[in-house]
Amino acid sequence: MYIRIRYIFILLLSGCGYTFNTLIPPYLKSLAIKDVENLTMNPNINYVFKTALLNAFIKDGNYRLTNTQEADAVLSIKILSYSKTPQSYDATQNVYQYKLSISYEIRLEDIVKKRTLITGVNTEYIIYDRDKLNETQALDSLSKKFASEILRRSTMLW
Repeated sequence: MYIRIRYIFILLLSGCGYTFNTLIPPYLKSLAIKDVENLTMNPNINYVFKTALLNAFIKDGNYRLTNTQEADAVLSIKILSYSKTPQSYDATQNVYQYKLSISYEIRLEDIVKKRTLITGVNTEYIIYDRDKLNETQALDSLSKKFASEILRRSTMLW
């Protein structure tokens, strides 16, 4: 019994194997988020996503947000596509759920050392019930998920 308790105690003290390491070099204190470029036919969605990004970074607090002339790092986002597609149907073949998705290009530049920290293309989506959310509400949820992923990619490494 004593050995079992000791073994459990050692496991608890050692913690799990996952740790978070910050991606942010210590000299990067400020960030500029450029206007989100919209390559889709949906006007103004870039403002929804830029607002979500600003809110996420302000809440996080790892960077001081500033303009591009004063920033140590600059984040650029380009919305490549936006779609709303039927996902599932009810018994009478009416659309019951939709999939709302966005594909975007991300680029995080280290201005101090003149290098790219992050670059790539990603897609985020949500599936929503037409009876619970309208497209505007679903877009708000998607923008928050998008901003959370950008924040995660910009500040953390596993």
